[in-house]
Amino acid sequence: MFLHFLRCSSIFQNVLDLSGQGSCSYKLAASQELFITHLEAIQASRKKNLKKEGTSRQLQHLITQAEDMGKWGKYGKQYKKEWERDPVLASWIQAVPGDVTKAFCKQCKCEVRAHHADLQRHAETAKHKQNTSKVTSTRTLFDLGCSSKQVDNTSIKTAELKLAAHIACHSSIATVDHLGEIAKAISGKTIALHRTKCSALIKNVLSPVVHDELLEDLKDQSYSLIIDESTDIGMDKQLCVIVRYFSHKRSCIVTTFLGIIPLECGTAEGIFTALRQFLDKNRLPAERCIGLGTDGCNTMCGKNQSVMTKFQALCPRMIHIRCICHSVQLCSSYALKTLPRNIEFLVGETYNWFSHSTLRQQKYKQLYSCINIGEEPQKILKVSDTRWLSIAPCVQRILSQFEELKLHFQIVKDEERNYTAELLYQMYCCSENKLYLLFLKPILLELNRVNKLFQLDKGNPAHLLRELMTLYSTLLGKVFRPTTFATWSAVMDYDIENKDKTLPLSAVYFWSRVSAVCCREKLG
Repeated sequence: MFLHFLRCSSIFQNVLDLSGQGSCSYKLAASQELFITHLEAIQASRKKNLKKEGTSRQLQHLITQAEDMGKWGKYGKQYKKEWERDPVLASWIQAVPGDVTKAFCKQCKCEVRAHHADLQRHAETAKHKQNTSKVTSTRTLFDLGCSSKQVDNTSIKTAELKLAAHIACHSSIATVDHLGEIAKAISGKTIALHRTKCSALIKNVLSPVVHDELLEDLKDQSYSLIIDESTDIGMDKQLCVIVRYFSHKRSCIVTTFLGIIPLECGTAEGIFTALRQFLDKNRLPAERCIGLGTDGCNTMCGKNQSVMTKFQALCPRMIHIRCICHSVQLCSSYALKTLPRNIEFLVGETYNWFSHSTLRQQKYKQLYSCINIGEEPQKILKVSDTRWLSIAPCVQRILSQFEELKLHFQIVKDEERNYTAELLYQMYCCSENKLYLLFLKPILLELNRVNKLFQLDKGNPAHLLRELMTLYSTLLGKVFRPTTFATWSAVMDYDIENKDKTLPLSAVYFWSRVSAVCCREKLG
């Protein structure tokens, strides 16, 4: 109240100075009521002589301000949102951020006190009317009779979505730059589709729609999951999820991509928790999962605390199926550990010798062409670090040009005095190494053939089972007496740890080429 009184006294002093009738008695006024009484008397007398004396605008403004201050000084006024719906104020009024006691005029670019009376008086000023007339006099194209042209671009959008879907299914994003221009030239439509737009359409339009349709088709259906964990080049762990179910909409079994889940850790608990949260997010009850397909690692299918055991605790009727391709790889890799390590070294180092040297490849090509006139050598293949069965075509390539490679390393060791070439020459001269390769070749090729059958998109389950059983019985028949496996049940039930029915070494068939090399080299 004291601050308000001082503010009013300051205004009153300005009035007295302008009027020239100041008095010490007003300066010594001790109460607000007395001040207002004197102010009203001065106001009444000045209003009568206002037109005659030509009171300045500043005096008139100060009188009005003092009048409002005396009436509303003890009440706070704030900006009201309802003023923005007032027909007189709505076109120009705006709130002042951070100050509720002020309003902003968009036409005059100034602030006005947030009093309704002040706002109405501001709307009547000449300045405001002049600024408002400038805005209202502006004419647009619509005022001149122009109208917007309605363009139906539905067909263009449909074409762009079809192209984006084609790219997502059959090609890489980079090809859409050229494909979009070709489609535009052929169709005659204004198609504008490049990498950025195509990526946005796939991610923000096609993907949500396809995913929602899949979830709608999966509604109230039992399903199986195929999962595999991987680490990308950025060292981020991810879990790929494939779903397999019977679609009533298509009347067939559907196997399709469901999603990729980022993983915080690659443990069984971390994978199971992330997968469970993913299923809940997509409204797929985990209890309806009747099958789980994984690879053969302990994290996925171990006997204790694996993803499989955690799922089976949640869904006791769930069936777990290991990846056959992965299992064949692991079985062959484990079995071939009984062979000497120099076999893998021979195959791997032969590839390394030629892989980074064009000069060595050229010299070997010339040597091979001299021995086999008009022919060129086949390229030596690399053994995969994670897929042991990739050694099968490598072994086949080396055996097809074994003698030529042996002669090449003999020449190089003498000319360059290279230790690696000398070591490889000694290994090629060893007949036992060649026998091992000859022994492995038919087995590895048969394993590879069966493995590729299980990688087909549309394989016959009955045919695949028969091929797998035939492979198993064939391998057993090379070590055990063939009469032991007259039926499929005998094959499945036979304990391979039982040595009673094994064939003697002289009766084991090692293939004709192995026998021929043994006879030529006089190996027992």
